[in-house]
Amino acid sequence: MSENIPSICFNFSLISKLFHENVKLEANKKGINSTYRHVFIPLIAHNEGLTQSDICSLSRLKAPSISLLLQQMEKDEFIVREKTKEDNRISVVKLTKKGLIESEKIKNIFMDKEKMIFSCLTSKEIKALSTITDKIIKILKEELNND
Repeated sequence: MSENIPSICFNFSLISKLFHENVKLEANKKGINSTYRHVFIPLIAHNEGLTQSDICSLSRLKAPSISLLLQQMEKDEFIVREKTKEDNRISVVKLTKKGLIESEKIKNIFMDKEKMIFSCLTSKEIKALSTITDKIIKILKEELNND
C-alpha cells in the first residue's frame, strides 16, 4: 500500500490542477475573467461579506494577489468595500448585484464541471470518495495546526 501513496498524492494534485484548468477554459469561453473565481467562490458562501484577510485565507492566495484582484473587481463593479461599524479601519468585501450575477455564472461552471467528473462514478463510489477525502483533509489540517 505505501508504494502507492506518492502516486495517489500526485493524482490528487493533478485532479485539482485539471479541474481548475477546465473551469478557467470554460469561464474564458463565456467571457468571464476566471481569476475572479478566487474571490467569487468565498463570497458566494458568505452573504454577509468577508474581510480581505478572510478571502486570502479561504482562497489560499497571498494578500498582494487578492488586493490586485479586489481593485480590478471593484473597478468592474463586481464588489464593494464597506467599513465595519465596529472598527472603521476594517472593510468588508461584498458582492454587488452585478457581482452576484457574475458569481452565479462561475458557480454554475463549477457545478457543471463537478457533474462531469463525477458522472463516471456510482453514488456509492462518490460517498466513499467523500469519506476518504474528508479524512485526508482532517489529518492535513491537524498537521498544519500542530506546527
